[in-house]
Amino acid sequence: GRMDGYFALTALTPGNMDFTENQNAVVGIQPASNNDINYNEKTEIGFREVHVEEQGQLASLLPEDERYLISRLKITGVIGGKDIDVIHDMSEDKYGKGNQGRLAKLDLSEARIVSGEKYTNSYDAVDDVLSDWFFAHCKTLTNVILPNTLKEICYGSFFNASLTSIIIPKSVTKVRGDAFELRTLNSIQVEEGNPVYYSENNAMYENATGKLIRGCRASGIPEGVEEIAAGAFTSADLESIVLPKSLKKIGERAFSYNTKVKDLYIPASVEVIEKMAFFDCSLASITV
Repeated sequence: GRMDGYFALTALTPGNMDFTENQNAVVGIQPASNNDINYNEKTEIGFREVHVEEQGQLASLLPEDERYLISRLKITGVIGGKDIDVIHDMSEDKYGKGNQGRLAKLDLSEARIVSGEKYTNSYDAVDDVLSDWFFAHCKTLTNVILPNTLKEICYGSFFNASLTSIIIPKSVTKVRGDAFELRTLNSIQVEEGNPVYYSENNAMYENATGKLIRGCRASGIPEGVEEIAAGAFTSADLESIVLPKSLKKIGERAFSYNTKVKDLYIPASVEVIEKMAFFDCSLASITV
């Protein structure tokens, strides 16, 4: 498989890590060295609150002998690219390695994202923006409270994380629907007073047009909606799609990667379907 390498025995389950029941795996067992640390056997710290006075300080405030034991973290002050790397270190899936983090809940409500450093050696942190792939692959994260100064949420910001709910602050005025490509999301709320967006029935809409920007597997699409934005339901783990008779436009990749969807009815009102709108939906039938 494309994930060849060394893995913990517990990770080699059928269908996981791109292995299937029909594939073989050669497993070598290596004794642990005396210097190995098993963080799973150490007591979980639970909640920790830290204040970051200058960007790049989070690593020194959370040394490795504590970092991987924290399940709930509140950060105040500022966070830059190197601080984002620490958050990734605490929440990415490391396939059974000794430094597997367990960060589940992250409170950034009193923190501000600042520019000046890169994260994951690739992307520039930008003032008050969740830039591309900001929390991507942070598999242990189930809840994030976003900064109350946040202005924009970009592409893939939560890709392949494990969020179950999200609240969009009233300060946010630009959101890409494909920022939330994850199958675990059950609730989307927009803080009251947001000038651009509102939420209803676990979906986010644009105030000016009523366009559906982002939904989740708990969302419905009510009558009256005329446009579904690009990426609005990408990887949302939908089991079915019911389109309203008021719908006129379906954006690019709007429903892509919903592999459980088998049947689709497209109302006569639909005038535009952009490319890859239903890509990889395993459709067995389409009725127009």
